[in-house]
Amino acid sequence: MARGRFDEDGFDIPIKKIVIGIITVVVLIVGAVFSGNLVESVDANEIVIMQDPVDGELHYWIAPGLYYQNFGRTTHYLKSNQYWFSYENDPSKRFELSEDILGNAVKFLKPNTVLEAIIFEDKVITAELPIKMEFKIIEAPPSIRGDTAQGGVKQAKIETGAYINVPLFIDESDIIRVNTETGEYVERVEKGK
Repeated sequence: MARGRFDEDGFDIPIKKIVIGIITVVVLIVGAVFSGNLVESVDANEIVIMQDPVDGELHYWIAPGLYYQNFGRTTHYLKSNQYWFSYENDPSKRFELSEDILGNAVKFLKPNTVLEAIIFEDKVITAELPIKMEFKIIEAPPSIRGDTAQGGVKQAKIETGAYINVPLFIDESDIIRVNTETGEYVERVEKGK
């Protein structure tokens, strides 16, 4: 004769609770995955702050990628006017420069670009980009055959998000050289593929 507690259908009660618990957990996880609540996607231009539902601790992510959300409350903030740099010879020393100091250079900032800075009383008072830099065109109206004869220009978007006036023959994926002081197109470096 079997020992234990059984319900009216003949199932062992502790095993039945375990099975129901496992099914509940699986349903919660599947629901969370399909609703996007289990994994938080962080965009490159966002700061994400999440409050842990258990201990109330705040966690934050700045780097783009996927992060485990832990079913906490999540808030996204667009990063604005935050520009972080490190010393070329010591990447562990990081510092922030404001848009006021960088000026128009923010339109042409690319990762790993070396800036020249003027420091006064241990504070950066101005920073300058290299005079000419290369950028990939990520958006441009299509070229029309014969456009080069008229010498016109069109607006194209470079990889940093800035818009530059370029000759009509420039296409998406072309690499161009830009004068960062004037914001003007200098030449096409490489034809896009």
